[in-house]
Amino acid sequence: MALTKEDLKALSDLLDERLDKRLEPMEKKLDKIENRLDTVESRLDTIESRLDTIESRLDTIENRLDTVESRLDKVESRLDRLETDVAAVRKGLTEVRGAQIKMDRRISDIYNLALDAWGQGVENRAWLQRMTK
Repeated sequence: MALTKEDLKALSDLLDERLDKRLEPMEKKLDKIENRLDTVESRLDTIESRLDTIESRLDTIENRLDTVESRLDKVESRLDRLETDVAAVRKGLTEVRGAQIKMDRRISDIYNLALDAWGQGVENRAWLQRMTK
């Protein structure tokens, strides 16, 4: 028995109909999966956008921290220079005090020599002592 075009057409339509019935639930499931993937993709886009915003803010904070760090380095440098200057002033002050003590001793010695040399007389000595007080 040979199949005619009409028979083949009917058979093809029947197979298409059966396949459509069997594939329809799979298509619905695939549609649901596609919708869920669209939702996931949308959520990932939102997360990516938020991460971009956070990254931008972190870049701004990093730049500000770099500026603060630079300013802190300058302040530390100035502090180091001031500490060096203070140490130099202390050393100089110590030297000046030592020289002042030596000068006071010399002046006192010269004053006593002057009193001894010039003030042999009681009158001159008393007058000189009154003048220095």
